[in-house]
Amino acid sequence: MQRHILWYQDPAKDWDEALPLGNGRLGAMIYGKPEHEIIQVNEDSIWSGYAMDRNNPDAKKNLPIIRSLIADGNLEEAQNATLHSLSGTPDNMRCYQTAGEIHITTGHSEVTNYKRQLNLSEATVTVSYDFEGTTFIREHLISTPADVFVMRFTSKGPRKLNLSILLSRPHFMDRLYCENGDSIVLTYRGGIPFCNRLTAASCDGKIKTIGAHLVVSEATTVTLFFDIRTAYRSENYTNDVKSHLMDVKSLQFDELKRSHKKDYQSFFKRNDLILTPSAEEEADVATLDTAKRLERMRMGHSDLKLLEDYFHFGRYLLISCSRPGTLPANLQGIWNNSMTPPWGGKFTININTEMNYWFAEKLNLPELHLPLFDLLKRMHQNGKVTAEKMYGCHGFVAHHNTDLWGDCAPQDYWLPGTYWVLGGAWLCLHIWEHYEYTKDINFLINMFPVLSDACLFLTEFLTEDENGKLILSPTASPENKYRHPNGRIGYLCAGCTMDHQIMRELFHHYIDAYHTLLDAKNSTENKEVPIALNEKLTKSVKDCLSRLPETRVHSNGTIKEWNEEYEELELGHRHISHLFGLFPGNQITPEQTPKLSEAAKKTLERRLEHGGGHTGWSRAWIINFWARLGNGDLAYQNVKALLTGSTLPNLFDNHPPFQIDGNFGSISGLCEMIFQYRNNTLFLLPAFPDEIKDVTFLGYKATYGLTADLSYTNGELKSVVLTSKEPRSILLNYRNKLVKINLTKGENDVDCNIFSLIME
Repeated sequence: MQRHILWYQDPAKDWDEALPLGNGRLGAMIYGKPEHEIIQVNEDSIWSGYAMDRNNPDAKKNLPIIRSLIADGNLEEAQNATLHSLSGTPDNMRCYQTAGEIHITTGHSEVTNYKRQLNLSEATVTVSYDFEGTTFIREHLISTPADVFVMRFTSKGPRKLNLSILLSRPHFMDRLYCENGDSIVLTYRGGIPFCNRLTAASCDGKIKTIGAHLVVSEATTVTLFFDIRTAYRSENYTNDVKSHLMDVKSLQFDELKRSHKKDYQSFFKRNDLILTPSAEEEADVATLDTAKRLERMRMGHSDLKLLEDYFHFGRYLLISCSRPGTLPANLQGIWNNSMTPPWGGKFTININTEMNYWFAEKLNLPELHLPLFDLLKRMHQNGKVTAEKMYGCHGFVAHHNTDLWGDCAPQDYWLPGTYWVLGGAWLCLHIWEHYEYTKDINFLINMFPVLSDACLFLTEFLTEDENGKLILSPTASPENKYRHPNGRIGYLCAGCTMDHQIMRELFHHYIDAYHTLLDAKNSTENKEVPIALNEKLTKSVKDCLSRLPETRVHSNGTIKEWNEEYEELELGHRHISHLFGLFPGNQITPEQTPKLSEAAKKTLERRLEHGGGHTGWSRAWIINFWARLGNGDLAYQNVKALLTGSTLPNLFDNHPPFQIDGNFGSISGLCEMIFQYRNNTLFLLPAFPDEIKDVTFLGYKATYGLTADLSYTNGELKSVVLTSKEPRSILLNYRNKLVKINLTKGENDVDCNIFSLIME
């Protein structure tokens, strides 16, 4: 069985079955229909409009009133006042939009030997079939080095290629025309203006244009080049796309494929996961395509190789939708076929955008993380305006959504989510994570003002409760609700557990970053570390940190979600926000906080008993939770539930509808099942299920300068190789047995027998 291949015996019936390609900026979904091919296309900067100032001018004066109403239990009044005075004006930021479609008509109605496949190791989509004694092959790739979408059509046999090609977009376009006898052009000046252009080249037949169609006839091969340019990146976008295609159309497909493959594999080959099924299982799936194998899993059968493919598909997606210089992965990565996608196809920053990048550093893909920081820099400037205009605070704030412009004003009129002020703070946790994995001091210098201003806002926005603790008000436990003791339904509250956990992580990160930069400044002979360090803010952050409420246990044995012991109204809610400290945070661990870990376990059990995990991304989060708690069997049970209950035929995560965060969050969870690293301890197979007896994992990045490979065979640890940039000592934990290892620079083979010598 060939590795890293998703293949199908039928064309995609709809968009959810199409196969994705991308290079971070351009995206395509290929249906693979023989008679009338549809290729839906995207460009990451095609959004519904330009930046807006949506900051509510009446927020500042109403904030004290709202706080007072919440404190007095007047929830209905507080929530009505919030809807009016703290909502954005207008309430919606910009949304991500489709660039349109490429339609290719062939006349091939009755075909045999049909196959379409996505090669995950090469990032190519191929469609092949036979028609009237001739084999027709379509090859597709989106090159990063050439920054272009390329399609090669070939025929092998007596029949020639006869294609009619058209560009389209649902309703919103200004012009559709042909040019130079070999190109089709589609333009739109609304929203963010853009130009789609397709050019035919390398054709041994005839090319002509008729009306808005490009026609290829009597050919055995033709290569189509497609690109999109927008006003987001250039005022001369129409000329830019034309000149770019003029430059690349002389390149041969095989040459483009070589450079594309080299670039893509520079990321893809950094890791590998190999799962070994039984001979019987392998034989059972040998002739089944990916869709049938997924269906087989839904009937209760095991398919470790499909799980392996799913893991690599997640890596493939991030490499394909988040590259340096592009926008970060949004709710749909880069793939969207709608003018009005679910939730605007935006960056939802109360978990979803963050989840997209949970595995980037663990799998040694730090470059793919960079677009998130570019967005955060744009947010920083807007968030300072929002903080001052709406709350009368210095610093930087963002709520639960943002768009390509970095809009930080509240999104929607939605009490469970709109008015939460920690979206920017959560994103800032990625700053220190990236630094810890890369030790890039210039990156930290560049991002430190963002981190500082996120803390500055909170030091001014925090308010004191009756116990002298510092809390946020108004706030909400993202997207959830409760019943107040007075019987009223509450969304807004004064303080909740997730808030305190995020702020605790943020403040620690700020303090660590501050001292790192201070040390760098003091150790640099010329004292030219170009950063201003605010000692006053640092003292304030330390004071606030000491006064945050602790994570507490509810009388029912679970982690408390709100500061008060409110009655939960949706026991199976998709958000499990009060376990942030378990994952992605590091405040709850079995070895250091056993009581909180037990409460976290009960929290998960309670959520799942009442239908929790019903969305793909929520199920992915649950995998990470169980992994952190060291329960491999329950982690794997949720992996299987994600694949069988929340996965589309093309392996996209199904919220429903499609959201890419579940793909990415589950990959993080699989990593956590095999490796975890904290407090200078590398945990080996900390949450690996009894059901899987064989696994090889290569290229896990534990921290800066330390990568790990592992092989587990017949239920026993057989090989561990640790590669270190410098000599160091670390602890290894395998099945709760601790061993101290002194590493030399380079590769270090660990004697796995050492664990058997340790008493239980």
